[in-house]
Amino acid sequence: VSSSTGVNNNVTSVDPTGTTIWAGWKDTSLASHTVGAPITSWTTLSISGSDTVATGLAWVPNGVGGYTPWYTTGGENILGNVGTINLSTGVTTRVFTGISATNITFDPYTDSIFTAGINGIDQINPNTGVIESTWTNPLGSNAYNIQQLSATGSGQLLAFNSDGTLLIWDMSTGNGLIGNAVTGSFSTGLLSAGFDFVPVPEPSTWMLLLIGSGIFTLGTRQKER
Repeated sequence: VSSSTGVNNNVTSVDPTGTTIWAGWKDTSLASHTVGAPITSWTTLSISGSDTVATGLAWVPNGVGGYTPWYTTGGENILGNVGTINLSTGVTTRVFTGISATNITFDPYTDSIFTAGINGIDQINPNTGVIESTWTNPLGSNAYNIQQLSATGSGQLLAFNSDGTLLIWDMSTGNGLIGNAVTGSFSTGLLSAGFDFVPVPEPSTWMLLLIGSGIFTLGTRQKER
């Protein structure tokens, strides 16, 4: 099933309750969809404050039973800003300017925010507001490199590169920094793909799930042709 948000949005995010889907991009309105409502029903949010757009969203636990939403503003060929956003009012408060920030995810294992964009990936400590570590993409900054970014919750971070390579960082050992993580890469042949994770007990389990999903996606696309 497919649906149009009414605006050109390319990055989707789901809130922690699983009840709202958000879709954003570098130069269009942020739109939301309530799960269970007609799939064609999307609502745009007017954004103001430090930034007036939001590409991706991630939710960081605030320590009192709630979450603080963070946003990015990057796109396929530009760096982005990062900060917090009030999703009731649309008011943004910028924390970082001009970093690799198109996709964004929160990793509960390292208690870090990871943002990805045209130069690579930045690891942010949301409690101190400091970039703790950086991974520089060997493809350089001339293309939209990282197309998807997701954390397993068990110490691993995964992303697709624009050359069809699946990248995996294992931060479950050592100091938990992406710049020092053990990195693996696999050629998938998929030039555009996505995934997300639910907690599972062992790395071997989520790897099998990931591989299975990739095979299913590839097989479906070939069948559609």
